[in-house]
Amino acid sequence: MRPACFVAIAATVYVAPLPAEPAENAANEFGRWRTAEPGRFVPLNDPAYLPARGAKLADDAKVIGVVIGDDARAFPLRLMTYHHVANDTFGGERLAVTYCVMANTAVTYRLGDGVGNLEAGGLFGGVLAMREQGSTRCWAQIAAVPLPEDGSTSTTLPLGQRATITTWRDWRAAHPATRVLAPVEEFDIRYEAYDRASHSFTANPMMNSSITRVDDRLDSGVEIFGLARNGKSWACPVARIRELGKVEAEISGATVMVTWDAALETPAAPAEFEGFAMRAYWYAWSQFYPETEISK
Repeated sequence: MRPACFVAIAATVYVAPLPAEPAENAANEFGRWRTAEPGRFVPLNDPAYLPARGAKLADDAKVIGVVIGDDARAFPLRLMTYHHVANDTFGGERLAVTYCVMANTAVTYRLGDGVGNLEAGGLFGGVLAMREQGSTRCWAQIAAVPLPEDGSTSTTLPLGQRATITTWRDWRAAHPATRVLAPVEEFDIRYEAYDRASHSFTANPMMNSSITRVDDRLDSGVEIFGLARNGKSWACPVARIRELGKVEAEISGATVMVTWDAALETPAAPAEFEGFAMRAYWYAWSQFYPETEISK
């Protein structure tokens, strides 16, 4: 069992929805809406899994790791880059595992009563925006901010289990009994596109057209580890956390110790921290948390 950095996050942080999908090019201070073409990205509902020994993954393949109790699962980025969302049940609770390839962000959400499965709905602030399947309700992936023209506070998405992005080698070593998201044969050509793509930060016209601010305190492609809670936010470059081993964050009147998890090669926030705790590229984090205090 891994340390507590993978236990549940208390349901005190929410992503508020838009009651109807924004119009194309609708914008506010957090971003500009770009709609995904219907059917372009197919989400996974109740996906299949393989045992670790059956996964055909290179040791250095990147995966999203999620743990609930004794249930460890790995979601290869090779698959998630296309699907963006995997909707499934963990320990009797419905959960959506979401991934944005542009921002390199992995977040899970609990799908309670009245919320259906999610899918990629578009791009907002340079980051994945999720849509409820069969409806027009949408949410920004990485922050509790209003979408354009949003006046609703009726339904929210509570955070689920923390997710981490690491290598298959490190995840398998930490969780030998892990199960791995199985590929769907009809989408092989989509997965092969991942093999040919660059996996480092790349700005592109679609991303640039959906952001409404640039924070030049850090370069856009710097990978940071960010914390957000109660309207306050903090970030530190991942490379700096790796170098120091641990960094203190002051947020919402509390001191939070962010440590470097050498086994998984990633920063980690303590289990008791209630809020967003995630890796992201600076351009994306700063879009949604413009008041972020940077620890250098």
